[in-house]
Amino acid sequence: MKKVTVLFSLLFVLTLFVSCSTENNGVDSSASSQEQDDISPAADESIKEDVVDLPAHLYQTTEMRTSSLLRHDFDIDEPTSLEINVSTSSGKLSIGVKNRDTDTYVLDLTECTKGEYNQVVSLKETGQYSIVLKISNHTGSYEVAGTPIE
Repeated sequence: MKKVTVLFSLLFVLTLFVSCSTENNGVDSSASSQEQDDISPAADESIKEDVVDLPAHLYQTTEMRTSSLLRHDFDIDEPTSLEINVSTSSGKLSIGVKNRDTDTYVLDLTECTKGEYNQVVSLKETGQYSIVLKISNHTGSYEVAGTPIE
């Protein structure tokens, strides 16, 4: 009887440990989708919550976040200018803009380390695009704001 009690106690503790350690299973739940090939902004400090409303606005903060491949997909139906801002306190974040219709980069993955990175990208062709990120122990934020090109 004592062996059975010890065995059940051990199984309970093991089950509890496994369920806690696999809760997120290393998956970045904020990803819109993940890309299978080899790829993953000085934001307004008044913004406190993450925003994913592309092409109008994307804003997310990170704290020691790592994601091998992260992709935010969106469509544009008129020429659009994207203002990209990345703020990095520590770690690395690479950001790029990919045209999914042609499978080419409009902005190649650009590595952002300490400090600020600002870039404006013009998307002159309508279609399907992605903001592609590769994040390694990044603390900071990234922001993309889109406005129609007149």
